[in-house]
Amino acid sequence: MLHDTRSNCAERLLFDHSVLGIRDDQGLQEIHQACKFGRVQHLQYLISYGADIDAVTKNGNSPLHICGYMNQVRIFMV
Repeated sequence: MLHDTRSNCAERLLFDHSVLGIRDDQGLQEIHQACKFGRVQHLQYLISYGADIDAVTKNGNSPLHICGYMNQVRIFMV
């Protein structure tokens, strides 16, 4: 998901059974991107639609690691 995607658009895509778990060249998935950009609502939707909260990047970073690296404190509350 792009960092500027509106949450209602993201929710609609997930509702319409979009494929989850697509990785970029660094191994980041949608859930990592939501954490990276501090998109709380996106993260809540991704989790509710079954995104893997334990997914790791090529470097072994989980979504929680990405939150910490990017100082996205409000994500930790989800």
